[in-house]
Amino acid sequence: MTMNMTVAFRFFLAFCLSGLSLPVEAKTLYVDGAAGDDAVTWAANGPSNPWRTIGRAAWGSANRAAPNGAEAAQAGDVVSIATGTYASALNAGTDHTRWIVLYNPANNGAAGDPITFRAEGMVAIQAPSWDGPVIGASGRNYIHWTGPFYIDEAVIDTAPDTGPVVLHDNTGSGIDGAMIHGAGATWADNHNGVRVEWCDQCFIRNAMIDNFRSSQHEDDEASRNGSGVTMYDSDDLLIEHNEIFNCGSGIYIKGVRPPGTQDRTVVRFNLIHDVLSHGVIVQAAVDGRVYQNIIRDNPVGILFNAAGEEPGGHPVNPVVANNTLDGNGAPVVHNTEMIENGRFWNNIVTNSNVAHYGDSQTGPNDNDIENNNYYGNSTFAHFTGGNYDFAQWRSAFSQDANSITTDPLFVDGANDDFHLQQGSPARTLGVDLLDLNNDGSVTDVIPAGAYVTGDEIIGRGG
Repeated sequence: MTMNMTVAFRFFLAFCLSGLSLPVEAKTLYVDGAAGDDAVTWAANGPSNPWRTIGRAAWGSANRAAPNGAEAAQAGDVVSIATGTYASALNAGTDHTRWIVLYNPANNGAAGDPITFRAEGMVAIQAPSWDGPVIGASGRNYIHWTGPFYIDEAVIDTAPDTGPVVLHDNTGSGIDGAMIHGAGATWADNHNGVRVEWCDQCFIRNAMIDNFRSSQHEDDEASRNGSGVTMYDSDDLLIEHNEIFNCGSGIYIKGVRPPGTQDRTVVRFNLIHDVLSHGVIVQAAVDGRVYQNIIRDNPVGILFNAAGEEPGGHPVNPVVANNTLDGNGAPVVHNTEMIENGRFWNNIVTNSNVAHYGDSQTGPNDNDIENNNYYGNSTFAHFTGGNYDFAQWRSAFSQDANSITTDPLFVDGANDDFHLQQGSPARTLGVDLLDLNNDGSVTDVIPAGAYVTGDEIIGRGG
């Protein structure tokens, strides 16, 4: 036996005698509801030996109450799920809380090696008796759900104060590509397509989310608690390339429970339209960034609001930049005197009833508003002190010194094409304070509005 072989053998022998197991190489696991068999072992699972249920991959067992981590998907594994409908007759029973995710994995993923559940075609999930969320992650890190999962509350029994997709108490988990359809005004409060709580470095992308509303105050602004996405106590959350419509509100950066924090939320490249109240609510947001979204045809485009005076309970250093807001009743609503160092720059605001509005405020408070393009708005600003035209607004509040009120020349705004024509005055209006063109400068000139390079994909498909 050579020296190298001797060392390797001794290492292997010591590892076995220690009672530890050798690292298991990640693999692709297969689920096929039509041809699979849940009796197949993890080791034997392959393209010709798939499992039958998603639960077998997640729990390592066909019995959710008896999980087996050694037989479940592990860090680095990809669970390839064949097209089809996957129905569960389970009931959450006495263990029910709004955080009990039906297909919560037995194992954690790892940074760079997530556990990925991948829909290879349309994968419809049904759970008519579950009484809780069905996909996401609770207490499990780095769990990714990718591809066209179809989540429809018509065939999923979800729970009050949550929704069918939950990201809770973990790091690095998210969804990418799901279609999430709600059952309308199902209960009074906090009916969400995706609920995010105590989830850091998580993501929601390329989702279509619609029909989540609150039965309480369904037709007024309190319906915002029925939202496409709502979050609490979550840092470094990324929400991008989603389409959200027909909900109480679109994206609600909502609350913190001290000592929790909600820092550095990024909302970008989303299409939010035809909601009942607010497109994006900037509330419990420290260093939040809302940029390059198209927000159209809503009662309110963006709301600056506060949940309270506690640290992180109100907007601190938010930047709302390079959004296109068209056809909203009030594109920007200032509803808090507690905003700290806000910036509303490089946005295009068109075809609204009133561009800036505050029903309880006398002005925009600590918000720096600059380099915006306003056009076709019936009233420029309304606060408790009265109405203001553009010149009065500039004089009274020292805002928008470098902004304009000329036609931004959309390619075809009537048909929702908000690219800028070659001769648009908005093309040289913006200042790139977020380095959106990635050239290393935050002082160079860029276009205002959502399209900075012109090649961006706004909504799904990014």
